[in-house]
Amino acid sequence: MLVLGVDTSTKFVAAGLWGDEGFLGEICGAGHLLHSERLLPLITTLLESSGRQLDDLTGIGAVVGPGAFTGLRIGIGTVQGLAESRHLPVVGLCSLEVLAFGCGVVGQTVCPLIHARKGYVYAALYEATAQGLKELQSPATCQPEEIVSWIAEPVLFVGSGFGVHREFYREVLKEKVLEPSESLLHPSLGRSAAFLAYRALLEGKGHDPALLLPEYLGASTAEINWRKRHSESVS
Repeated sequence: MLVLGVDTSTKFVAAGLWGDEGFLGEICGAGHLLHSERLLPLITTLLESSGRQLDDLTGIGAVVGPGAFTGLRIGIGTVQGLAESRHLPVVGLCSLEVLAFGCGVVGQTVCPLIHARKGYVYAALYEATAQGLKELQSPATCQPEEIVSWIAEPVLFVGSGFGVHREFYREVLKEKVLEPSESLLHPSLGRSAAFLAYRALLEGKGHDPALLLPEYLGASTAEINWRKRHSESVS
């Protein structure tokens, strides 16, 4: 098997490759590379640097959310196009699980946070186990203070959301905050996405690309504005 994992849920775009022999490589670019015309060359560069090509792929994983609306749509659309043209199975990945994967030692609680608009964060809570991550709190869109009630013991915070709200959590949770290294504020998402996709496909969880849908955990700004205008016009 050779599996490509793609994450476009944040201001960075990441892609990784995982095969039967293990991790084969990853590539990451800044947010301006999220344009669909630039995402494909990025994936091609990753494959070529690993001595592979698109036709060698046996499956693809795409992060489906939560995260940046435009980025998710572009990433999912690109993966659907690649998979449909080559009759490949796909799997959808949770951005928070990808973010948390590999960050904590066994027995440690990990809280991934992704910065969202208007002061919100996307958050979940996991326990790191020898088999992977055990979900303790399902992914949700929260105000930063809502997460405080989740925390009963020291927790490793990771992701951009912690970087933005670090001082708040330090002040409120004190010794319950396990400080991440700077690398864990933006960890290796391409590698994690590729491995989680490889494992899911190995377990037979692949499905038709047409069924790959974004999971926003909340309405987009465009949808909110439309609803507001519609409500005003009706009244």
